[in-house]
Amino acid sequence: MNFAHVLIFLAQIYYSSSTPFNQKSESSCLSKLTKCKIPAGFRVTRGIGAYRYFNTPKDWNIARKSCMNFGAHLAVIKSKKEEDHLRRILKGKKVKDAWIGYHNHFAHNEWVSIMDEPLERIGYKNWGKKEPNNANGNQHCVKSTPLGWDDYSCSEAIPFFCKVDLNCQL
Repeated sequence: MNFAHVLIFLAQIYYSSSTPFNQKSESSCLSKLTKCKIPAGFRVTRGIGAYRYFNTPKDWNIARKSCMNFGAHLAVIKSKKEEDHLRRILKGKKVKDAWIGYHNHFAHNEWVSIMDEPLERIGYKNWGKKEPNNANGNQHCVKSTPLGWDDYSCSEAIPFFCKVDLNCQL
């Protein structure tokens, strides 16, 4: 058994593959490893994705571009479990608010993810009480707060989360 076979075997154990160890599972396992390249500084949360919290405040668009530089995107929250995870990170950092990957730049009250997926199709939303309210007519980006999501002025600088969606099973 050479080094590559040992690596494949260990990866198969790590990824809890349910298929027997054979030629098919070797290629499947290698495929998973190839698809799971995680940028430096990102932490994997099983069943959710890989995240990186950035404490340096940036406006929404600069935060979006910063995430893209890592091959990531502003976090698009798809479940309560995922949001709870991010809220725990913020609480541990003693930070209340962070940019997430939703906006309504194209049409008033048509909220979409940064991948242009309508919020209704994502199937999860957590607006705070009386939100979104478009206060002062210029709130087109979304931040996560302890009280839920808040539409907020995109030009304000706050911390943010980047996310890499995992196309593999961890």
